[in-house]
Amino acid sequence: MEVLSPSVTRQKGVHHHNLAMASTSSSIPSDSRIGRVVKRTVRSLLEKDGYRQEQALSLIDPVGQFGEDELLLVERIVNLVLRLVDDPRQSRRITVADLEQNDWPLQPDNVHSEFKTVATQIFSDDINWGRIVSFLSFSSTYILFSMRRGMPESIVQSVCGWTTSFMERELRSWFQSHSWEEFLSYGESILKARQRNGESERPIWQNLATIGAIGIGAAVLFSLRSSFS
Repeated sequence: MEVLSPSVTRQKGVHHHNLAMASTSSSIPSDSRIGRVVKRTVRSLLEKDGYRQEQALSLIDPVGQFGEDELLLVERIVNLVLRLVDDPRQSRRITVADLEQNDWPLQPDNVHSEFKTVATQIFSDDINWGRIVSFLSFSSTYILFSMRRGMPESIVQSVCGWTTSFMERELRSWFQSHSWEEFLSYGESILKARQRNGESERPIWQNLATIGAIGIGAAVLFSLRSSFS
């Protein structure tokens, strides 16, 4: 069974009406730790999936001067996210193929609104570290899927901005009481528990069920929401 950190608490989810106030800007504050985590995680996942367009990737490299401690902390966070996403004891993470199976009508005029709809659904009834890991992974997959639908490579920077903006605005109160240091402790405890038990009681990318029809597909969305929940 997975071991949950005592400090990890549940909180009421994000509701649809809050999203209307979110900025559509794709800018990422250079002094934002969340922004740095998003950029480094998305870049690492894109490279892992074979995306090699350095010009587009360079646009999401963190900017500004940071201390060695901050850089090391961000790298620890990113590495742990990757380990959780790639854990062989899980079935698998959501892929571009999963999104394509749902015949999602993604177009330039709805690529942002569709992203926001999925983000809101992921956190609609709960906010926890598992769903944040799912959200980061989904953002990377969404970039590749969007490009398959004809979006320009600038979508890489845009999605990183939308991801950061959502986390900083819609999840702000949750992050005020949950630190990234807590995530490191929580994630390591999950991995250690799986190592002891051989496999998790409930795989991260499994547990599919119907929760309502939207473009992404109900089963895929439920899989995103079920991570570590």
